[in-house]
Amino acid sequence: MNRALLALLLAASMVAVAQEPKAKPAAPKTAAELKAEKKAKKAEAEKKVAETKAAAAKPAAPKTAAELKAEKKAEKKAEKDAKKAETEKKAAEAKAAAAKPAPSPAPAAKPAPAPAPAPAAKPAPAPAQAPAAAAKAAPAKTAATSTAIIANKDSKIYHRADCKLASKMKETNKTSFASAAEADKAGYKACKVCKP
Repeated sequence: MNRALLALLLAASMVAVAQEPKAKPAAPKTAAELKAEKKAKKAEAEKKVAETKAAAAKPAAPKTAAELKAEKKAEKKAEKDAKKAETEKKAAEAKAAAAKPAPSPAPAAKPAPAPAPAPAAKPAPAPAQAPAAAAKAAPAKTAATSTAIIANKDSKIYHRADCKLASKMKETNKTSFASAAEADKAGYKACKVCKP
C-alpha cells in the first residue's frame, strides 16, 4: 500500500509541475529604467565607500554616551550659529539696500504742459507775507514729487505714492517710475484702488 501511495504522490507532483506556467522572458528595459538602475547602483556603491571610510575613521574605542551627547550639542550649536549669521547677513543687506538713495527717475518724455492762465490781478504780497507765500509754494513741490509712481517688483503692479497699498509694500519690493506710462512700458499693471 505504501508503494501505491508513493506512486500516486509522485504522479500528482509531476502533473502539478507540468501545469505550472513557464517563466516569461524579461521584457527589454527602457532607457529611463536602465538609467535609474545605473543611478541606484552608483548610489549604492557610493554608500558602501562612505561606510567603509566611516568605519576606517572610527576610533578603536567606542564613544561614551556623554561624548556622543557633546558631539550632537556641538553640531546643533554650529547649525544654529550658521543660521544666525545668515539672517544677520540678510538683515544687513536689506538695511544697506534701504539706505541707498532711490535712483532719481529719468525725466519723462512728455511735452511741457501749457502754462496756467495768470490769475486775475491780485495785490502783490507784502514783504512780511513773502515767507508765508514761499512756505505755501514748498508743499506744492512735495505734492508734485508725491505723484511719482511706486511699483511692486513682486506683484508687478504700480500705485500712486499716496495709495494705501503702496504704503504696505515691503521696501525690498519697491521701485519707482516717473510716470504711469513708464511703468506700463516696463510691464507693470495699474492698481485698481488708486487708479494712477
